[in-house]
Amino acid sequence: MKPQVFRSKAAWLFGWFWMLFAAWNVWDLTAHGRMPSALIAGAVLGVITALVFVMALRPAVVVEEGGVRVRNVLRNAYVPWNGVDDVSVTNAIVIESGDTTVRCWTPQATARERVRAAGRPPRRPSRRTRPSGRRPRPSAPVPTPTGWPTSSPR
Repeated sequence: MKPQVFRSKAAWLFGWFWMLFAAWNVWDLTAHGRMPSALIAGAVLGVITALVFVMALRPAVVVEEGGVRVRNVLRNAYVPWNGVDDVSVTNAIVIESGDTTVRCWTPQATARERVRAAGRPPRRPSRRTRPSGRRPRPSAPVPTPTGWPTSSPR
């Protein structure tokens, strides 16, 4: 079985965007930077890049044949399938195994993914809703002479 990796797509894209930005800045600092200011800027860029890697690119939940591997920000956890007692999913995934509880940073599901996982078709706007999502206001009743019908037959 090929391991499946689950992670936040937005964080992963942001992380790689930052890595490209940092690589371009390193090239720019080495090609055009003055020594004292380039070293300070490079150090700040290095610290921020390390934080982005640890918080955006590293966290993942890897489902393997023998169990589940959780890569959080600063630690790894491995829980074999026969040791999994309970899994609860709220805003994070919590895996309980005996006395150990592993909380996963990822993935954050979008509303569309939650609806798809629940097996319901996404809610479509009704014909009576405006593009803004609000229902139109009912029009004021038109005064009619007595005896006339107040609504038209459909």
